[in-house]
Amino acid sequence: MDTSYYHNFVTLVNTGNMTRAANRLHLTQPALSKQLRYLEAEFGTPLLHIRRGQRGSSFQLTEAGHIFYEKAKQLCAIEIAAYSDIEGLVHNAII
Repeated sequence: MDTSYYHNFVTLVNTGNMTRAANRLHLTQPALSKQLRYLEAEFGTPLLHIRRGQRGSSFQLTEAGHIFYEKAKQLCAIEIAAYSDIEGLVHNAII
């Protein structure tokens, strides 16, 4: 299962900045913006209000963005737990 868009959205919100998030994720800023547009198209609503100014751009989560952010964090935590549990099972089976 590919949950990278969910992970990337969480990173974007946690960093508070598109460029910083893209750097942290080893993506270009346009690639991360494209992922955001895809998610917004998928859900049929904006997830962020982006404000552009002289000091760069900032954003604020929309109501839908807040919901998606919380669910994305949950999904990412479940994925990490699944990998961890299965890794432990495989490791114990080898020993």
